[in-house]
Formats: sequence, C-alpha cells, structure tokens
Amino acid sequence: MNTRATEVPARSSSLNTNDVFLLKTDHTIYLWYGKGCSGDEREMAKAVADVLSRQDKQVVMEGQEPAEFWVALGGKAPYACDKRLQKEETPHSPRLFECSNQTGRFRMTEVEDLTQEDLDQDDVMLLDTWEEIFLWIGRSANEYETKEACNSALEYLRTHPAGRDPDTPIISVKQGYEPLTFTGWFNAWDPHKWSGGSSYEELKQKLDDVASISQITV
Repeated sequence: MNTRATEVPARSSSLNTNDVFLLKTDHTIYLWYGKGCSGDEREMAKAVADVLSRQDKQVVMEGQEPAEFWVALGGKAPYACDKRLQKEETPHSPRLFECSNQTGRFRMTEVEDLTQEDLDQDDVMLLDTWEEIFLWIGRSANEYETKEACNSALEYLRTHPAGRDPDTPIISVKQGYEPLTFTGWFNAWDPHKWSGGSSYEELKQKLDDVASISQITV
C-alpha cells in the first residue's frame, strides 16, 4: 500500500479530486473525499484524523461541500478536478522523465515519484499522462535541452512499445504557469511555490502570457 499523508497549504487550490484531504478547524475535522480517491486513502485519513484530534469528524463528499468548508479554506477556488483524475485506478500510470545535458550529453532519465520537488528548474521534464505529454520547461533550462526534449517526446511516442497514437498532444508548459491539467498528477502540489503568491488563473489574467503554455504540432 503506497499511501501517505502530506501537509499542504490550507487553500481550495490544494485540493485534488484524486485524493482525500483533512481540514482541521477549531470545532471539527473535515474529511474531504475526492471522486477519485481510493479505499486505502479513506482508511488512512480516518486514522490520521483520530490521531490529530478527538473532535467531531465530518465527511464531505466532493461536490457536496457545506459553505463552512469553503470559508475555512479562504473561499472556493479552482483545483485539480480533471475527469481522468477521478478514476480510482487509471489504466496507464503517469510517468515522469528528466531531460538534461548537464553531463555533456543529452539524456532522458525516468524519475521514480511524481512530486513537485522532482521538477528541476535547470532542466526540462517530460510528463506522460498517456492522453497528453507535457514538456515542463524549467526557468534555467537551456535552448538545447528544450529543443532535444521536444525531439525526444516525438521519438518517445513513435517508438513506444504500446503503439501510441502519433497525434497525442505534446504541450509545452513554462515553470510557474502550470495548469491544473498538469499539477493534478502530482502529490501535494503547492500552486504558490514559484508564482510569488499568485495562482495559475491569477497569473494568466494578470499577464495574459499566451506563450506560457503552447501545444507542439508536427
């Protein structure tokens, strides 16, 4: 059982439809069950809640949140709720690769876990969610890495043993401008880690930076 509890900022944007969240207030503990959470996650949440407090526990199903729940989180806000994340078991697990030429040669190396800390701002990271491929461009990634990562993504699709659709979208995402369709695949994503306190939607409205996310076509 690969289930763990991680503390995240108490904001609506921290929620993920694929997980369970505990929210402790002065009077109660909310157990928020996302539509895609597993039985193991629900059981762990109950155990953690019992350790944290003897207060009343209130189960909240995604989509049926009381007003007090959103108030405790500082108001309702967008969060990762893509329908693909709502499946308890996805047929194809997401895979993350680091694309780097720090050794003098360009290499694509798979990363074991999907955590925000694994994203290296000196490199390009390839996230394969099966229906889409994301190329995350770190702030300090060089032009050669970016170009080779794009070429490698195309070759990755072409040579995949499962016979992938060659028209699978390849989407380029700049560090700090990650959409929810990207962040939802990571455990305990902090939307303010690189954005100076602004969410993706706020940054998008403020800067109107159409170049921060782009789809690569051939």
